[in-house]
Amino acid sequence: MGLFGKKASKKFNELDIALLKLQNECDRRNTQAEQASARASEFHKKALESLKNHNTDLAKMYLCLEKEAKKYSSLLSVTCVEAARQKRLLQERISQISLVDAMKKTNELLNKMQVDGEKLKETMDEIQQHVAADRANINELDQILSGNKDEVDNMMAELMEEITIEHDIEAIPNHKPVLTETCVEPSAPISTTRNVPEGAQVEEDYEVEVCVK
Repeated sequence: MGLFGKKASKKFNELDIALLKLQNECDRRNTQAEQASARASEFHKKALESLKNHNTDLAKMYLCLEKEAKKYSSLLSVTCVEAARQKRLLQERISQISLVDAMKKTNELLNKMQVDGEKLKETMDEIQQHVAADRANINELDQILSGNKDEVDNMMAELMEEITIEHDIEAIPNHKPVLTETCVEPSAPISTTRNVPEGAQVEEDYEVEVCVK
């Protein structure tokens, strides 16, 4: 192998190592994307639970988290596939083109991969920021929901206590007196005279008898 072949082989090995590192990085991030996708499944379940509880805002938040995780996973998969394809094309071209052209193409590819890697990192950081912000919002909503739940439970307990008191009052027997026909019959006068002088006025008392018919 001449000098050209040695330089080309050395540059190819450097490129191969760079591509391998990128592939490993993609695999690592793809694993993270799978974990995020599993987390998204949990968010999806929580979104359904929120909808059942008529909490549409919380459900929308969980669905947004699920969407971002799937988007991140898809982006990583496409990047890994593209890196493998570019590596294969370069392996074919290096055996056919001159060292200068090979180095030029290699540098262009490495620069492109570096830019793609930076974009991937920015996307990952942005998604993590969204996840952190959404997690904070979810925790805040959970606290609000928990607080409202306690308040509603207390109000329901008070209402049930009032209903119980009303039922107890209604259960007390209500006996009203029944009026019947009555009649008043005078009785014979009762004399209360004792040693009254002749010619004096005498007052007589009458007893009244009440009978119920």
